[in-house]
Amino acid sequence: MSRDDGFDRMDVATSIADDKKFRLLAKRHPELYSAAFTAYVGGLLAMSWRDGDRLTLEEAWPTAVPWDDAVADALHEANLVDDESRIPWHAWEGWFGAASERRRAGRERHARYNAKRRSPSDRPSDSQTDSPSVRQSRRGHDIATTSSPRPESPVGRLGDFVKEDDLPWRKPA
Repeated sequence: MSRDDGFDRMDVATSIADDKKFRLLAKRHPELYSAAFTAYVGGLLAMSWRDGDRLTLEEAWPTAVPWDDAVADALHEANLVDDESRIPWHAWEGWFGAASERRRAGRERHARYNAKRRSPSDRPSDSQTDSPSVRQSRRGHDIATTSSPRPESPVGRLGDFVKEDDLPWRKPA
């Protein structure tokens, strides 16, 4: 497995503690809920995302929680793990698969951008044309392609309303 298979961060819904499977686990086994939640999120989920593979509970059990068969059974009973004690395939693909696809698409997009940036341009340079170079406006848009002029201020300019002679510091002594 390459370093690129996994992630150093994982996508987790902020509502994971309210997931119906965790609520069922808490209802049936309130004494096991804390250990089960920690084992699932801090162990199985986190380490599976890190490795880019659906690990088993035993492979990913967090060191902060002593192994407990009852907790593993409760996770299975709540359908948080499958018969192999792994994250169910549909949940894995829905979260990890989607993140992997975003990563792949992003890499392809960056590769196309970099290839385009490195390739010689089909456009002639400014020194090869007779047209003057176009400067960038403060807003970052090409002035030559701006579709509409900048709107005038509804207040107008100071010079439209006040004449220089009317300013108090310009009054003759």
